[in-house]
Amino acid sequence: MMTVSISATVWNFLDTDSRVESNKSKEGLFALHLFQQLRLCFPSTRRGGYKLVSVLAAIRTYQVDLSFKFHVTEILATFLALLAYFIVMAHHGKNAQSPGSVGAHPASGSRQSGVRGLIRSFLAASSPKERLLFLIGASFLWLVEGWPLADLANASIFAYLMQNLLLSLVAVPLMLMGTPRWVFSRLTKPRYLDWVLSKLTRSLVATSIFTLTMTSVMLPDVVNSETGSILVSSLVHLWVGLAAAIMWIPALRLLPGIRQLSTAGRIAYLFTQSLLPNIPAIALIFAKHSLYPTIAPYVRSLGISAVADQQLAGGVGKIFSLLILWGAAVVILIRANRDEELGLDPELITWDDVEREFERTSKRVTPEA
Repeated sequence: MMTVSISATVWNFLDTDSRVESNKSKEGLFALHLFQQLRLCFPSTRRGGYKLVSVLAAIRTYQVDLSFKFHVTEILATFLALLAYFIVMAHHGKNAQSPGSVGAHPASGSRQSGVRGLIRSFLAASSPKERLLFLIGASFLWLVEGWPLADLANASIFAYLMQNLLLSLVAVPLMLMGTPRWVFSRLTKPRYLDWVLSKLTRSLVATSIFTLTMTSVMLPDVVNSETGSILVSSLVHLWVGLAAAIMWIPALRLLPGIRQLSTAGRIAYLFTQSLLPNIPAIALIFAKHSLYPTIAPYVRSLGISAVADQQLAGGVGKIFSLLILWGAAVVILIRANRDEELGLDPELITWDDVEREFERTSKRVTPEA
């Protein structure tokens, strides 16, 4: 009954308040049109009262602040990523060979202490190309979590979708490619971690996880929760990042083992990723009404309708993901052809692969070990 009375009070206010009707500003005309539509769609019921009150709250605060600002999440996420990369590389670089060296000698940083020794170990663990790739990936992580994309993501589905795509298809794979495979092998050597990753990174499982993740984050309830809370937004981005890492590990052949995807398998795998996870994009393109009513008022303040924003998100998101995933497949094919022309095996099995497979087999035979 309370909700009904609230709804009735609001309707009476709208009927008697001539100021909204006389206000020729963009906000007044939009509010008048929206409430006229609501009056036709929602009666004075409990459900209608809830929806009306939520829309009223959205209209009161629908302006978007795009002034330059630093976000705690962008600073914290980028700093932690770079710090973790430096610590891991410096730790494992103590006993690594210097990149490009011929002789098998430990890095000189293993005999030194202090900052200089850590830097030498860090440089010995990775090549300049790998460090550059990780730095570019961290830069995209900064872009995803910072101004202006993070602010626009709270007011536009297009910006929201691009935020998730840049994180999953650009930042994560670049940081993974910036991690040397032998370091990744050491990081995943613990028994239970290797067992979990070996199960999750199977083609069918990884595809299912990535598809469900990219579909779930586009659900209206998830979008509303993420745009209204920094904590929820950070947790969702962490979820998307982990799902993207699981998806990219088989394509990049990072996890050691004999059961690796072939060149043709990697191309087919990436082609599948370009189709299934983009199902939400198709829904956005062909939607005839706004699927996110709480964001619609904010979108209008940017000078674009909610439906046009959705269609733009679906179209550009689809093209962007196709370019990234098909581009990665083309690069894999070109490298495989180049290796074959040079007489090299494009599907080379390394000692790390054999050793890891032997460890898995021995653990299954002798679980008590």
